[in-house]
Amino acid sequence: MSNPPQEQLNAASPQQRSDARRNRAKVLAAARDLAADGDLGLPFNVIARRAGVGVGTVYRQFANPAALLEALILDRLEMLVRETVAVVAEEHDPGIALRRVLQAAFHALLADPALATVLASPRFEYPETTKLGAALAATVTDLLTKARATRQVRPDVSADDLRRLLSGVHHAVRAGEASPELADRYLHVLLDGLAPG
Repeated sequence: MSNPPQEQLNAASPQQRSDARRNRAKVLAAARDLAADGDLGLPFNVIARRAGVGVGTVYRQFANPAALLEALILDRLEMLVRETVAVVAEEHDPGIALRRVLQAAFHALLADPALATVLASPRFEYPETTKLGAALAATVTDLLTKARATRQVRPDVSADDLRRLLSGVHHAVRAGEASPELADRYLHVLLDGLAPG
């Protein structure tokens, strides 16, 4: 099922729009709880039951579980993009800035497994997520290019490699004993591995 056309949304009465907003908030809250419990598959029937709405209501709001997951992480992704922009503005050494951006991204993934799932995906469902993902990728690519030029990073590493490696390290931390020391050690192994041989 797809989202209703904009004309239909605009034609709805204020009460209907209010109900739709309320239902969307219920669906998002139920999905957030489910994700916090570790179920990132976000089955719509379970979400509908938890939200106290019909499954059709969930489908009217979100085309599929991936779209719902993106809606859940949008704020956190915006914060991560803002944080990376701030790092670039204050840190003029591209190698240090790249490390700081990767550390920020890694800690954001650890704090929100839903964000990790979305960023591990090769494509996004919504234009907002696509725009933010592109901004994050552009920042990392720019830092990587500058760090390579100053020989602080090995020449064969791409921004997509970094995305995949962060995702892999995140998975390794989640699969093992969840300790801050282990997470830091894994991250430092990754960061140290970026140095030219």
